[in-house]
Amino acid sequence: MSKEKKKNYINYIILLSVFIIMFIWNLTTPLWLDDLYAKSNHVDILGMIQSSKNDYFTWNGRVFGQFFMRFLAAINGWRAALLNASAFTLYLFLMVRLSLNKKFKDIGYTRYIIAICLVILFIPVFGQVFLWRAGAGNYLWPLTLNLLLVYIVIIKDEFLKFNIIGLIITLPVAFVAGWSNENTSGGTILMLIIFLIIDYFENKKINIRKVVVLFVTLCGYIFLLLSPSSKIRIIAQYGEQYYDTPMLIRTIKGIATLSNVLLNQYAALIIVTVIVCVLSYQKKLVDKTQYLMGWVFIFSGIATIYALSLGSEIGQDGRRSFFGAITYIIIGLLCHIPNWSGFTRMTDNNAVFHIGMVLLVIFASLNIFGGIVDSCRTNMAIQKRYEFVEKKIKRGEKLIYVDPLSYTGSTKYSITYGNAGDVNSDNPDTFPNIGYTYAYNIKVLLKK
Repeated sequence: MSKEKKKNYINYIILLSVFIIMFIWNLTTPLWLDDLYAKSNHVDILGMIQSSKNDYFTWNGRVFGQFFMRFLAAINGWRAALLNASAFTLYLFLMVRLSLNKKFKDIGYTRYIIAICLVILFIPVFGQVFLWRAGAGNYLWPLTLNLLLVYIVIIKDEFLKFNIIGLIITLPVAFVAGWSNENTSGGTILMLIIFLIIDYFENKKINIRKVVVLFVTLCGYIFLLLSPSSKIRIIAQYGEQYYDTPMLIRTIKGIATLSNVLLNQYAALIIVTVIVCVLSYQKKLVDKTQYLMGWVFIFSGIATIYALSLGSEIGQDGRRSFFGAITYIIIGLLCHIPNWSGFTRMTDNNAVFHIGMVLLVIFASLNIFGGIVDSCRTNMAIQKRYEFVEKKIKRGEKLIYVDPLSYTGSTKYSITYGNAGDVNSDNPDTFPNIGYTYAYNIKVLLKK
């Protein structure tokens, strides 16, 4: 068997293993918070579309993310697990492929190992964006579509050049990607503009089809920004006095807050990225095209983070709203790593790579093993709550008092980590208690 075929087989095994693990993990993760409300309140596709439309005008402008959330919650079980595991596997593949310029036909399997470790270590609130149905629908799925769009434009651009069908398929992806997330979609648009400029200087002409794709993405983004829900949500959470502070002051405060979050929560990622970029430049580990690609992704990721300074404090905590930005920074970091197939003879150029990769695998393994245990304990506690509620329902009770969860996650791999929001003891008709009403047709209060 040739080295190339062997390398491809290893890549397939890695991706298949990732898919199986994520499928099982998703399958054993119960619904939580928004999932309960979404599961039974929108029972068919038309109902989901109508509810997403209502959200656009009242609470959340992310029409497609809200639809994905409702769809996953409604089909909960092996089908949702299958779709979420597929989305994660595609997300991982696109991350790895985008970290290499288009001339590469094969991918070294160590690149997948490094990417998996970086995702485990640095992606914020892992459980909320990959396992929680509401989080996956609003973050994993839209970001994967953004990555797919970038992949088509910069890696598979022949898909646009020679086949009008390719353009027809790409345009809906572009529109949904633009209408997915305020800061991540903005980062994607910035990236597409930069790559379009680079393409112009390299080829001395404008690629009209790429311009069309960019325009359609912008259209989706404009629809997202025009949603009145953002102002409604801010007033509901901060009061009308929020707008008494001038936007310039809010932005300056936001920049300071985001800088502190980056230094406090992502210092390790910043240090690793700087070290890798410096070594890559000094030792010329990658060609100029790939080196430039890396900085485009890193710059877009940083811009995506600081774009949050233009909004409220809701997304400035370094959690879900950082998901797209950190993904782009990780891709940029990977761009500065050579496409080595695996562990080869130690040389001056790859010694740091070998040592760094071993340490990365060790740290990632320690984190994920503890995280899986933490996630499983959380899942069992939530499931125990549901079993208790179902037992009370069989007895004919309509108002059920529940104990606090017997366990809540202590790591970012749990769906309750920083997202507990358990039922209250005062009003069964407010969120999140109302989710139990929609899911079970009863009322729930927390025991005092």
